[in-house]
Amino acid sequence: MISSVVIAERGEKDSPFPLTGNIMENIQKASGYGFQGVELQIENPGDYKGILKDALDHAHMMVTSIATGLSCRKGLSMSSADIAIRRKTMDRLKEYVDLAAELGIGIIIHIGLIRGKREDGQNIGQYMGYFEEGLSELAEYAQKYREVIAVEPLSHRDGNMLNTWEETVKVLERIPFSNLGMSLDLYHMRMEEADMMETLRQYGKWTRIVQMMDENRCFPGAGMFRFEPFLDWIREYRYDGPVVMECIPRPDCKTAVGRWLDFYHQYLGG
Repeated sequence: MISSVVIAERGEKDSPFPLTGNIMENIQKASGYGFQGVELQIENPGDYKGILKDALDHAHMMVTSIATGLSCRKGLSMSSADIAIRRKTMDRLKEYVDLAAELGIGIIIHIGLIRGKREDGQNIGQYMGYFEEGLSELAEYAQKYREVIAVEPLSHRDGNMLNTWEETVKVLERIPFSNLGMSLDLYHMRMEEADMMETLRQYGKWTRIVQMMDENRCFPGAGMFRFEPFLDWIREYRYDGPVVMECIPRPDCKTAVGRWLDFYHQYLGG
């Protein structure tokens, strides 16, 4: 497995981003803490083309994943009824893939909030049609660079479509590209799945990345989530991909990072 931490250009109060601010500086900080990789939370991937590789190499770090959620603040949506918005969104998503192609092979591009909410007056068929069309186009584009597109089921607090794994897997099964998968986010999964472990037994093979936090979105052990069954599944499934710290940095960043890494090394990282 690969330990990774979210580094974000910016975050609001209680955002689950442990390291925010200057991306270059946070690559160095993540390395100093002992992580093997980083997940980038950036709005405009074009700002980082041609400049990230040297910083990563110098810090002996890799990019495990790139999140696309900050682009939603510009009104982007894969499922918008407005074709111009959908086209602009796809152009931006391809820029994320282009950046990933500079930085490594098999980098995971998260599709979460950017898929958009079902709009007023938009029926389910229209929403799903637009989303599946865009997802298929993106997967085909990313496949030639050997990058992975991972869809993240979101809780009802953040999205009104594709909240569960069953719903999301049915979409992936209709798209004929092998570089598609799922982002396993324990925070969202805990809220939406009636039986999380049964869901993983049925659909866990689609997992491409794990975002690990407690039920209160803080470091493992800060809340009341029962990790034992999940850890058993990780071992049984022999998952060996990225495990990402996507946590609110409480009580402070240094403490949260230390406690997360303690848990990771005790139970997952050897």
